[in-house]
Amino acid sequence: MALADRVTVIRQGKIAFSAAVAETSGEEIASHIVDGSNPVGGEIRRGTPGPVVLDVAGLSAEAVEKSHPLHDISFAVHSGEIVGLAGVAGNGQVELMEALSGLRQAKGRVELAGIDLGGLDAERRRAAGMGYISPDRRHEGLVIDASIEENAIAGSHRASPISNGLWVDRGAMKRVALERLNRLSVKYGALRDPVASLSGGNQQRVVFARETAGSPQLLLVSQPTRGVDLNGIAAIHSILRDFRDAGGAVLLVSEELDELQMLSDRIMVMAQGRIVGALDADADRREIGRLMVMEGVGA
Repeated sequence: MALADRVTVIRQGKIAFSAAVAETSGEEIASHIVDGSNPVGGEIRRGTPGPVVLDVAGLSAEAVEKSHPLHDISFAVHSGEIVGLAGVAGNGQVELMEALSGLRQAKGRVELAGIDLGGLDAERRRAAGMGYISPDRRHEGLVIDASIEENAIAGSHRASPISNGLWVDRGAMKRVALERLNRLSVKYGALRDPVASLSGGNQQRVVFARETAGSPQLLLVSQPTRGVDLNGIAAIHSILRDFRDAGGAVLLVSEELDELQMLSDRIMVMAQGRIVGALDADADRREIGRLMVMEGVGA
């Protein structure tokens, strides 16, 4: 709106709207981005929130290279709920998840079930009860040339029963991997096959199998169904709902508004590195879209 002469909205691979900026408004653009409709298909089942699991107050982080800074972010996620995080790509969602998981330095208070995570790195946050699903499984969530078995047990390879500190028990490693893969019905040929041999959906199931092992209290989930086929999407949605219904807390980032409204119990909207609104998951999509595009105009 500040720089362009014309604006075009592309939705689901087609041009949905095009106009001169002087002849349109942020509200009209937002309505075309989200189509002004309600999500269709799939199961919609809300959770029953319990005690606070993740408590964030005054979280801020500086920009690193081309990343977005974060500004005074405060919110809470309860057990038994999925909180969706909506926003146009590049408005700080990735940076927020990295700051919470310990992959990015940040200021402010982050508590997990009453435990102050300040100063703890990613490994110790994981040990405290946090799981992290990266938006880029091929470069961050998996070691793509390593075996299915190695990816399934990553993060647990230094602990009992797989390791005693000096030696790796190959039998225990195999048993742990099989248990995790079977629990989420991962389809594969052999444990020693490279994880790259799996479909996108099964690769993502491997990530979820690893990150939900040990029953973490919180899952940070970014773009869980990107590049996954319809059957895989349904399976991943079921995994997230089952985790929530068992008392887990989920913070979910997705660029798919349908997905956010189907899975979330409530939705926060992020723009320009700030939380600019919080709505019920059943809120009008046009209101969500308005918050996504309006708050950052002219910034």
